[in-house]
Amino acid sequence: AASSGEGGHGEGAPRPAARPPACRGRSPGLGRQRGAMSSSSAAAAGDDRFSVGSAAAETALGFQRAARRTFHDVPYVLGISGDSEGLAIEVEHADDGRKWRSRFPARFIEEITQRTGNAKKFDVFVRMLLSALCRESDAVYLDVLTARDLEMLRRHANPQGPPTTSTAGQSDKRYLILTYRAEFDKVHYPLPLQLEERSEADTLRALNARLRAELAEARGGGGQDHAKGQPPATPAHQPRDDERAAALQRHNAELSDALRAAQREVEALRNEARAAAAAAAASAQQ
Repeated sequence: AASSGEGGHGEGAPRPAARPPACRGRSPGLGRQRGAMSSSSAAAAGDDRFSVGSAAAETALGFQRAARRTFHDVPYVLGISGDSEGLAIEVEHADDGRKWRSRFPARFIEEITQRTGNAKKFDVFVRMLLSALCRESDAVYLDVLTARDLEMLRRHANPQGPPTTSTAGQSDKRYLILTYRAEFDKVHYPLPLQLEERSEADTLRALNARLRAELAEARGGGGQDHAKGQPPATPAHQPRDDERAAALQRHNAELSDALRAAQREVEALRNEARAAAAAAAASAQQ
């Protein structure tokens, strides 16, 4: 399980043909404030495809990207944002609404890359990360692993390595793995993410809100294209959009019912607790 990545592709399997980017958000505008390498030195280090000297990385305007991905048959919504000082990563389970997130200072990211033996400047790392998120290059790709999956990946990479600590207490963590594959080398950069502690009702509300937003986007996509001067979707694409909108509507209704049921259960438990407390108080007075 640890060696298979996005969409179930194994590490040794051939990568699928390039697909159009499936991201939304602002592009990175990372400048040269954190010791960015020049184009020539980046090329010498094997990073010429992600050089911070490119035209797209001239100013530090910040970045924000989001995309829906499936790893090991589990659907996730990935969000990456930040600026020249650091980046934030959020991974949401698309079905049950659980979220894992962390924020990483630029210096911490550079230290992580140094530990792998294939150091990267923060600016270069961000461009690699966003390129993998938007599927813009076959040289980089993402995976989401549990602590146990990550341990298996490490053992696979270094069977003779020393034993690591137990992962029993890390079952709630997730790791976003950025893999950089060169012609004769492959490097994994693991980024640990903490589970966001929320009540079940809060999780359902957040999931409900996201699904409503996706439903609105699915319904209004054709009109937005037309407003931008692009032709509306052809009839051949319309059934697929209608099916997606209907599925989101059904899922939204199911979540609303589940939320109402959870609220009723909470209220019943509160009433039961009040009754028990009143009975105990009455018994104490007798």
